[in-house]
Amino acid sequence: MDQGAVMNQPAVSWKPDWEETKRHFTDWWNRTGMVLATHNNPYRALPMEPVDDPGPAPSIEYLYTVPRYRVHSMHYGVAHHDYILDNIPVPHLDHGPGSLAMFLGSEPHFTRDTVWYAPCMDPQAPESHPPLRFNPHNKWWKLTEETMRAAMERADGRYLVGFPDLIENIDILAAMRDPQRLLFDLIERPEWVEQKAREINQVWFGAFQRLYDIIRRLTAVRPYAPQDGREYRSAMAVRTGQGGDGPFRGLMERTAVERVRLSTAVRSRAPHRGCIAMAR
Repeated sequence: MDQGAVMNQPAVSWKPDWEETKRHFTDWWNRTGMVLATHNNPYRALPMEPVDDPGPAPSIEYLYTVPRYRVHSMHYGVAHHDYILDNIPVPHLDHGPGSLAMFLGSEPHFTRDTVWYAPCMDPQAPESHPPLRFNPHNKWWKLTEETMRAAMERADGRYLVGFPDLIENIDILAAMRDPQRLLFDLIERPEWVEQKAREINQVWFGAFQRLYDIIRRLTAVRPYAPQDGREYRSAMAVRTGQGGDGPFRGLMERTAVERVRLSTAVRSRAPHRGCIAMAR
């Protein structure tokens, strides 16, 4: 891990003990220390700075699809909380875990507690679906870009901004295809599943790079994350693939290795899960 890339970060003005927290995270990453944090942050009666109350969103769709409101609500929330111990002020503004599916044609269904992605492939003939490619004109991608830019500019060095939880691989294919149908696909058309997983991972690269470029343009430093970051779920997936001689062993091993390749390919930048970025 490049200690300098982490320790030379400017201060996060709404986290007075930022330097100490960074050191704790660095020590934890190197297995020489620990991070102490709480699930919730105490409410501040006196905010970090005066911020008008945005009020409740008129609908759940409004909350997710109006960047101006969402970013202002984010700012209001961070200003009204104390980030004690090693808690980090880092609001997340993605549209739910697995938002990559939205960029590939799935329509989201928002609720107060979660989000579901509607399948977008022919139930009977998924092979008829065109190759999966990154589309910069996709409406949900454009909304994600706009929201990230606005959030980075509003943060302005006060706090960090969470990197969208894109996810990749078969997780996204399950959302696009329907999980139960994908289970049958694993038996009836495993080569097709593997091909789609590879296409999805290439789209992931495109989305990740563009979001990373937004962060780089709006910040003077790298995203705050260890430079040799990995997604350790990949190792678990490989172990699962090696756990026996079932009919899916080869496919699961290959897709797990593909996930490791994705994580390793971006290690000089930052891990895509839990990655946080700072504006100037």
